[in-house]
Amino acid sequence: MIEKVEGIVLRTIKYSDNSFIIQLFTREHGRISCIAKGLRSKRSGFAPSFFHPFYILNAEIFYNPKKEIHPIKEVNLKNSLILLREKPDRIAIAMFLAEVLNKTIRYQNTDKQLYNFLEDMINRLNKETNSPANFHLFFLLGLSHFLGFYPVNNFSSSAQYFDLLNAQFVNAPSGSQILNKELSEILFRFMNVKNEEWWKINLTVNQRRKFIEALLNYYTLHTGNNMNIKSLEVLTEVFS
Repeated sequence: MIEKVEGIVLRTIKYSDNSFIIQLFTREHGRISCIAKGLRSKRSGFAPSFFHPFYILNAEIFYNPKKEIHPIKEVNLKNSLILLREKPDRIAIAMFLAEVLNKTIRYQNTDKQLYNFLEDMINRLNKETNSPANFHLFFLLGLSHFLGFYPVNNFSSSAQYFDLLNAQFVNAPSGSQILNKELSEILFRFMNVKNEEWWKINLTVNQRRKFIEALLNYYTLHTGNNMNIKSLEVLTEVFS
C-alpha cells in the first residue's frame, strides 16, 4: 500500500545506473530501506541530490512490513537546509553524524522522541550562525541519552576522571578505559553547558580531535559496533 512517511537520510547506496538504495530513519516506522528508481529519467519526480546525508524527506512509498525494501513513489525535501548543501563545514558534519547514526540506529521500531531530537538538531545545524566546530560533540553526547548510555553527571573534586566503560566519573585513573583529567573536564563542560551554548566552549584542534576519538570509543563500548567512521578524516581536516 502507498503510505506517506517522513524520514532522515542515513546512507545512500548506488544500486544501478539510475537507482539508489536509501537508508531512512522515519518517524512512522523507525529505520527502513527504500529504493529510488529512474533517477536519470526525465519523468522522475526526484533526483540524486534529494538523498544527501541528514536531509529530511517527505515521501510516498509502497510500504509492505513483510518486505525489506520499499519502492519510493514520490519524494520532496521537507526543509531547504541551504547551509547543509552549501557550507563545507556543515556538509562534513552531516556526513560524519549520518555515518554514526547508520552504525548505531539498527532497529526498525518507531522512536518518535529520537526522531524529534534528530530533526531538531539537523535544523539547528542548518540555522546556526555561530561556529559549528563543536556541534558534533554536543550532538553525540545528546544522542547517547536516547541510546541508553548518557554519562552519570557525578564530576567532583574527588571524581575527576571519566570511566568510559561504567559511564561515570571516578576518583583515580585505573584501567585503559579512563579518560585523562583534561578530556574528563571537557566532557563535564559539555554535559553542563548552559542554554545549549556549546559553541562557547573553546577547544584547540588537538583537544577536539582527542575528544571526538574518546566519544567514538565510548560509543564502541556501549553499542558493540566498531565506530570506525570513514568521514572523520574529512571532518578533522575541515576544522584543523
